[in-house]
Amino acid sequence: KGILIPSLYHKLIVYDMIRTINIKQEQNMKVAELRNIISNYDKKTTDKVLVEIYKALPKSKKEDIDLLILNPNDSTKKKSKIEKVDITNLESEINYFIKCANNDLYIAPNRIISKSERSKWRFKAMRFIKELRLFDPKTEEGFTASKLLKELYDLFSKASHYYIFSSDNPFGSIKESQVSLACEIVDRLLINNKKDETIQLCASIFNQPLDANTLSIEIVANICALLYKHKVADEALHMLIETCTRNKPNKGYSTSYEYDKREKYGVNVMAIAWLYTLTEEYEKGISFFKKNYPDKDEKYKENILLDQILKYTAPEEIYIKEYEANEKLIKNSHLFEELTQTYNEFKKIIKDTGH
Repeated sequence: KGILIPSLYHKLIVYDMIRTINIKQEQNMKVAELRNIISNYDKKTTDKVLVEIYKALPKSKKEDIDLLILNPNDSTKKKSKIEKVDITNLESEINYFIKCANNDLYIAPNRIISKSERSKWRFKAMRFIKELRLFDPKTEEGFTASKLLKELYDLFSKASHYYIFSSDNPFGSIKESQVSLACEIVDRLLINNKKDETIQLCASIFNQPLDANTLSIEIVANICALLYKHKVADEALHMLIETCTRNKPNKGYSTSYEYDKREKYGVNVMAIAWLYTLTEEYEKGISFFKKNYPDKDEKYKENILLDQILKYTAPEEIYIKEYEANEKLIKNSHLFEELTQTYNEFKKIIKDTGH
């Protein structure tokens, strides 16, 4: 198999690292450090700090803290509250939220969602996601929760391109990474259910709009890796090919709808090429990409093929063969120097390893 660049290798294989893509880790004080500091306080200082902390807490958190203050030795209070989450009620609440959002009730003045409630949409969304994550994905309720997560993901993806909420960066507003959330959803859905409808649900992520912080290659690489990890790459491949056959865009585009359609089609073509190469059908992947990627500029297509697909998924020999066959085409491209560097590195690997 080909050499994978270390950073992308971890994105593709180590799911724990996938979930931390684009998330900045804040360095908070550890519990041991806190204990060490407050151990030096006298009672008066401790009381003062405790009161100030309580005053700084958001109202939504004070209920749990009140229970802790009133019953400091009872550790079951919070747990019992978590267990009260009812998937049926939560599903109903989420469906109503999505319906209201899609009807512009969180962005335009109306008598159904008050002005004060419209500005709190992100807190609702964060609560929904937090509560959905409580359900074990291997259970029936957990599978329902995973599908609801996907519906929320689709809504926030749409809101990245159209004004549905007061923010044009919905994933940032709810403190989620679009790539990480997509990966979590696919992993949850496939962990215990590999039916065709579930695979189709996962593959449909390639049709969702991307926010300003997400590159198409990030979604393609990570979701394809998970489909491969869960051993459903072949099934997903056939579904995506059928989708592309049905939704092939016109050669030209004059409206935003046609432009968006071409963009989605291009992402699907990239995903198909990735899945072909991950399953070691390299020539099929290359051929499909060249024939179907929706761009007239052959040089641009070759750049993408070499830099975003073969570089990470194919053996060195495949990359070298493709580079040498198209060197004249890509010679004046902005990526020529970078592509040549990869070519030289792969040539050296073959020379050093003797294969």
